This record gives sequence, C-alpha cells and structure tokens, in this order.
Amino acid sequence: MQRFIYICFLLSNLAIEKIKKKIINLDNERLGIAFISIVGLGLLFPLVVIAPGLFESEWFLNLLTVPSEYGSFVADGAYLGRLWNLYTARSYANGKKTKIRNFLNQEIIINRQIGYAEKLFTPIGMLLGVSLGIFCLALHAVIPFWQTFSYFAYILFILGYACALGGLFNRLASSVDGIRLQQEKVAIFVGLVLGLFISLSLFSILVLTGTMPFVAVISVSKPFIDLLLIHKFLFALPFVLSLTSLTTSCFDYVAKAYCFFKYLCGTDDAEINERVKSRYYEYQTAFLGISFGCLLAFGISLGLFFAGNLVASPIAIVATIFVIIIICNNVIAALFSRLGRLIDGINGVSTSQKEVDKTEFNLEFNFNSVSYLALIRSVSLDSLPQAISHSVNKNRDLNDNETKFKLKRTRSSPAFFHFYSSGQKLNANNELFFNHNLFESESLRRLA
Repeated sequence: MQRFIYICFLLSNLAIEKIKKKIINLDNERLGIAFISIVGLGLLFPLVVIAPGLFESEWFLNLLTVPSEYGSFVADGAYLGRLWNLYTARSYANGKKTKIRNFLNQEIIINRQIGYAEKLFTPIGMLLGVSLGIFCLALHAVIPFWQTFSYFAYILFILGYACALGGLFNRLASSVDGIRLQQEKVAIFVGLVLGLFISLSLFSILVLTGTMPFVAVISVSKPFIDLLLIHKFLFALPFVLSLTSLTTSCFDYVAKAYCFFKYLCGTDDAEINERVKSRYYEYQTAFLGISFGCLLAFGISLGLFFAGNLVASPIAIVATIFVIIIICNNVIAALFSRLGRLIDGINGVSTSQKEVDKTEFNLEFNFNSVSYLALIRSVSLDSLPQAISHSVNKNRDLNDNETKFKLKRTRSSPAFFHFYSSGQKLNANNELFFNHNLFESESLRRLA
C-alpha cells in the first residue's frame, strides 16, 4: 500500500512539473485565455443561477446569452494578453517568428510574425473601444446583467467594446502586414464592406422613417434598440462600429473554417497546409464553431418564428435573422477558436528562449568539438610520413618490397583522405556524426 501511494505521489509530481513547464512556455495571449477560462466558469454561476428572467418562456434565447457572456470573458483575457505581446514583441529568425516576454518573466518565441501595422493599430482600436464604452455609459446606456454583477458589469461593458474594436483593427492591420492567408484577407475585406453597407443602410432607414428595422431579441438586437431609445443620432457610431466588427470577425472565422475544410479534403496550397499544421486546433475549433453557430442560429430563428416574434416587415425580419446568424457564428467560433489556440500553445507552438539557447549552445559545442577532433587528426596525419621515414631508416634490414608495401598501405588508408567540413549532416539530436565505418576507425587507431 505504501508503495502504491509513493508511486501515485511520484506520478502526480511528474504531471505537475510537466504542466508547470507547459504553462511557463505560453505567451501572454494564451496565458490570458487559460486564466480567464477558469475564472469565467466562476462568473457563469451567478449568471445562470442568480440572473433574473434567465429561464423565461423564451428559454432558447439563453442558448446564446450564456456562451456570449463566457466568450466575452475569454476575449477580454485574450486581448489584454495580446496587448502585452505587442508591447514586448521583437523580431526573431529573420522576421518569421517573434520573441516576446510573458507575464511569468520568460522569453518566449511564438511561431508567427507581428508586423508594424498590427503593433500600431491594435492598441488604437482598443483605446477607441474603451472611449466608445465610456461614451455609452455617459449616455446612460443599459448595462447587461447590472443586477447580477453590479459595478463589475461596467468593466465588462467597456472591455466588450475594447475587444470588439481592437479585433476589427487587429484583423485589418494584420492583413496589411501580409501575415494572413489570402483567403482570410479576402474574407476580412468582404466582411468589412458588408458590415458597413448593412449598418449604414439600416441607419439610413432609421433616419428616413424614424423606425429601426429590427425585431427586439435578447442578446441579439435589443442592445442596439436600447441605445436607440436613448438618442437617435448618438446611437449611430456604436451601432455602425459594433455591427461592422461583428460581421468582419464572423467572416474571418468562416475563412478559417474554409481553410481547415480544404486541408481535410487535401489541397495543394502549401501556404494553407503549413498554416493549418502549425495551428491545427485553432483552425479545427473554428470549423466546429462555425458549424455549431449555424445550428444555433437556425434554432433561435425557428424558435422566434414559432413563438410569433418574427411578425414585422420583411426588411426587419431579414435584418434580424442576419444579425442572429452573424452573432451566433461569431460568439461560438470565437470561443472555440480561442480555446483551440490555447491547446496549440500547450502542445508546443511557443518555445522557451532558454530551450532555444540550450539547443544553439549544444550545436555550437558539437561544431567546435568536431573542429578540434579534425585538427588533431590532421596534425597526426601530417606526422605520419616522418614516422614512417624514421622507421625505414631504423630498420634498414627490411627489404625494399616490404618497405614499399608498408608505405603504399599506409598512404592508401582512408584516414589520409577523410576531411570534415562545416556542411556535415545532423542527426535527430542536432549532433554532427562522422561518416566512417569500422575499418576506418581501426586503420586510424593502428596508425596512431
């Protein structure tokens, strides 16, 4: 029994050390996702249990409310971590990778580029989002779940706008830097144009007719209508930017799902294959998120139809269904994709700088060792003719045929013609190996 307890204790220590090593090697964005994912589960308890009216007759709407709030928690942690990544980012490996310093004071190398535009415009977008959130609070906007989270709801409300506009500016900036796949660039541009067109069209209808072509749906269109009731024209900026950001983000995840689908089907596009292999779970979970998001949007739309809530003008019905599809896909795909990004990090996408330095040191040491051995061997081989000459002079009783045979055999040894250049091959342990056989080793030992 004692042996069993000892083995369990030893295995638990090994597991803890392994988990600790993986956590230390995570970048700030993934650390933020990991921390908020755990803390966010605690925030869901008052949301589900204490929140009034969560289990009303239209219970199907809460299929979006709960994951939307939890996804908002995770997004807040992810973007705060990404902001610190951008602050500490330095180019590495000729710009193909990036070296950052995480919250645990470890230098981490992440397997992606961070361009100048991304460093510049992502913080600008987040600051604009914070300003927009404060602006809405100054207008006495309705704060979601105020009765549940009290003053903490203010922080969540402001961070929600910061993440929305920070994500919009980040996607546009990374597309400008050329970091994104071509399919993602096209999807982001289409989502941006479509979001601007639809939001400006709906606002134009509001200005001309005085009515908003929306059906009031909790967690979908009701926040926009609440802003509209406060002030018709001041509502324009939050509405246009929010809907544009949601549409752009949704199309980005659709592009990731499409790239993963092409990868599964087998594509000759080397860029897609390389990107999906390096971020497999991020793209896989985006694909799953879009699939579940479409099912959720269909279920909510069907529930509204049978509940008799979709009784309005055709424009209002189409606009409401469009927003339901965009928000459902964006919420589920964003949550799944960020959790997949965390799994990629745990599986070793990020690399500790200490491990890189250790590998480079071992490689340099092996090269120096080989150079030293090659130098000793060359010196030994240079002294061989003199040793042979001295042996011949000392043993003059040997006949000429034996002497010639000895010289011929010695000089024809492979050791005379074996040189080691800096282009030697590496084995799996990044160590240089000598390309000689047992006969060569024996010959060298006899000559020495």
